[in-house]
Amino acid sequence: MSWLTRVIPIGDDVSALAVGAIVLQQANNLVWFPEGKRSLDGQLHKFKLGIGILLSHCHVPVVPVFVEGAYDAFPTGARLPHFRSKVVVRIGPPLGPAADTTDVDDIAGIVDILRLRMLELQAKT
Repeated sequence: MSWLTRVIPIGDDVSALAVGAIVLQQANNLVWFPEGKRSLDGQLHKFKLGIGILLSHCHVPVVPVFVEGAYDAFPTGARLPHFRSKVVVRIGPPLGPAADTTDVDDIAGIVDILRLRMLELQAKT
């Protein structure tokens, strides 16, 4: 945990969703990595349902952000980042709050829409 950057690493169990919901209910910003972990190959992978569950219950907008070049700048297994690597951050337009749902198909749809927006940001290279 880092109090300076207000970072709390959490696992991929139900308690992670509870922590995320508390952060959002307190009107704080939350950065969530929907793949569940750092990419081991630099590619965008399947998103976990957790982000869809969180968004379906918290009624907050989500801003998709794609970070290009992060993997090349700090590859898996590297001890130090490559400081001369180019990293570009693309910020997409906010997506409105999701509907309140517990339907797995609706939650999967929320996840699919978010991943599609991330793929659109990735394609702007």
